[in-house]
Amino acid sequence: MTLPTEDLAPEEQSGDLVTWMAPGALRLGAAGLASVAAAAFALGIIAAVALLAATRSALPGRRPTVH
Repeated sequence: MTLPTEDLAPEEQSGDLVTWMAPGALRLGAAGLASVAAAAFALGIIAAVALLAATRSALPGRRPTVH
């Protein structure tokens, strides 16, 4: 069912398939790219240590002993 306000006429072709997906200029230099990579690596290390700490405290009978 169509509404009386719907326009079913075909749209006029402009030649561009998608205009908003044109690639933009990369504004991140080598130092910026290196800092993003270092930050992602550090975030991964922090997540791994947090996961290890959470699983170690959650396992029963795995308490460290002090001698």
